Amino acid sequence: MKKKLLWAVAVPCWVYANNSFVDQIKNSIQRPVISSVAPSLKNHYTLIDYHQINHANGKFARDYTLLLQDNSNNQTVEIDNQQVIALPTWSPNGVDYAYIGCKNDNCNLIVRNLSSEHRSIALDMDVNALKWSADGKSIYLLATANTTPTSNSPYSEFHQDTTISDGNPQIYVINNVTTNTISIAKLKGLKDNIYSFDMPTIDAGFDINGELLAYAHIPCNSDQCNNRGRISIMNLKTQQYLSIPYLEKNVAVDPKFSPDGKYLAFRQQLESDNQVINNISYSGKVCILNLATQQVNCPAKQYTQSPVILNWSRDGQTIFIYEPFIKTTGSQVYAINILQPQQPPLQLSQAKGWLDFSTLNVSYDNYLGFGFENNNKPQEAYVASLELWNQQKISNLQEHNLSQNLGTMETIQWKSYDGLNIQGVLIKPQNYDNKRKYPLLVMGKGGPSGAWSERYLGGCFGIGEKVFPACWQSLLNQGFVILLPNYRGSSGYGVDFVGANYKNFNKSYDDIMSGVDYLINQNIADKNHLALWGWSYDGYTT
Repeated sequence: MKKKLLWAVAVPCWVYANNSFVDQIKNSIQRPVISSVAPSLKNHYTLIDYHQINHANGKFARDYTLLLQDNSNNQTVEIDNQQVIALPTWSPNGVDYAYIGCKNDNCNLIVRNLSSEHRSIALDMDVNALKWSADGKSIYLLATANTTPTSNSPYSEFHQDTTISDGNPQIYVINNVTTNTISIAKLKGLKDNIYSFDMPTIDAGFDINGELLAYAHIPCNSDQCNNRGRISIMNLKTQQYLSIPYLEKNVAVDPKFSPDGKYLAFRQQLESDNQVINNISYSGKVCILNLATQQVNCPAKQYTQSPVILNWSRDGQTIFIYEPFIKTTGSQVYAINILQPQQPPLQLSQAKGWLDFSTLNVSYDNYLGFGFENNNKPQEAYVASLELWNQQKISNLQEHNLSQNLGTMETIQWKSYDGLNIQGVLIKPQNYDNKRKYPLLVMGKGGPSGAWSERYLGGCFGIGEKVFPACWQSLLNQGFVILLPNYRGSSGYGVDFVGANYKNFNKSYDDIMSGVDYLINQNIADKNHLALWGWSYDGYTT
């Protein structure tokens, strides 16, 4: 059926949606969605930031809630409720914490402690990220000044930060945040276009004494420099830069000092003529710089396509990394042993499902907080020790919102027209009858990078705060089976695969259509009732 035209929509459009179907979508998109899970030192407490979409007077609006979970007795206290709450972050002492809060289009940096004492600092800037100093007396903000944040845009979406900001984001320091003598100033001596990448934290690291600052920046004000980060290391006292030729000539981001301050881990670009493969947003490798000798070692055997460095182990022998996409199994956490660089990474997380990238936070002693879901369990907050990986659910936000009669998800594989193996996720209704053929909906994921993996069937497809009315269970109840194809160009299948459609998007189209043919030939899909849904890149594909 190559090149056959499907009925297609570039955005969701359900013409014959009845009231029951619309109600199902409303119920799905109004589920609590976790924005951030932040464990404190020793995991004594966890901050859980979540939002819900409420529907009133014909309008949808988000309401944010910040919870403080006492992990010793499982007691939870609501700390705040605002139009927007973002970036909750603990101080190194595990007692003080800070976050961005917005009401009535006014945004503040709010600093609290476990005794409920708090102070608010008005912000006239768009904040992308915040980070406490090593001594817990100051907070560093990555922000664009001379703008007025609103409840709809209080801080920059970090997913977009790999391009140059017109506002030239800089690092600001707020001193004496736990006292009454607060001052705020731009950090002097920094280079332009600070680069924030991957996680909602400053793409920067401090050494053990808080004297050295390593940060990534974009070397020029040109679109040609997008995704071309460079790492610089500055002495905060002298404002002098360390001369490290390797970092000056190689594209790298995500710097993290080792606990003893002797090494710097970072993510480096892969060299390739393929502009997708050598784009630091899509692929990279973990490397370690010895600051004394300036020698660089990049462990040879990394699973890796797009590793995000979470932290070092406390003994300085291991680097913990997060991989957002591993085929259809979802995201995973790995450990790289730098003393034995020839060994492959050790997979720590074992659960099959979606460990939500936008919710990640790592404590100073390596407790990882995150939102997690799989096909039959909705998103909840979890904490795991990176040293031991004992994943523990700590929230019950969804206990009153569990869907019944969920369908099933399974990974399938087929050959594209040129013989390449392609994977995807097939979703079937609960009472699937293998003696009949079903209307088929093919759903594109955008990209072309990224990948489909198991998500909660009772929810709606979303990325961060973006929610689309593609609610799988509602569609299953309408009689569809659904195909989620990971065509070439998708993440999680290695760097060659993610670059395989470079300058040839027709290959991705062939991968999708061959998947449709496969389901027709398997007597699963009705060839006379086919639909395609897409957004972003898949809007073009559609």
